[in-house]
Amino acid sequence: MGELARLFESNDGYTRRVSGRSHREGDADSALVALPPGVSKSQKYGLGLWNKRELVAFADVIRGWPAPEVAHIGLLMTHGDQHGQGLGMQMHKAILEASKSWLEISSLRISIVNTNAETANGFWTTLGYEPTGESAIYEGDLVKSVARVWVRSLT
Repeated sequence: MGELARLFESNDGYTRRVSGRSHREGDADSALVALPPGVSKSQKYGLGLWNKRELVAFADVIRGWPAPEVAHIGLLMTHGDQHGQGLGMQMHKAILEASKSWLEISSLRISIVNTNAETANGFWTTLGYEPTGESAIYEGDLVKSVARVWVRSLT
């Protein structure tokens, strides 16, 4: 938990873009336990990428949500001091490997909050994700925005 908290602390820009405030104690805890309505704890997976004893990337994946054949990536975060070094790509590769072992899963899904889109869209496009046109109102602590859904096939 301490390493995940440090990872969040290194990404204050992300926290500001999606919540409108600086990182605070408890953000990492929330990432580990937050679930969409109707989703059980057994569907939630946390994946970490380590460099020796330091957590350098983390992903939160919900298996079988919002449909049985979909795995939703709720968060993919890399260490703030190591952006641009391929850690996001490595973390995504781990997500792909895990998802391919879930035989019912045929696609991956993400939501990109508009206030984070300038930073995120290029990364997800490079990984083969495309916008679906589906969106929902997003409310962070001090941010009101729109979250847009993107998907890609596992194949």
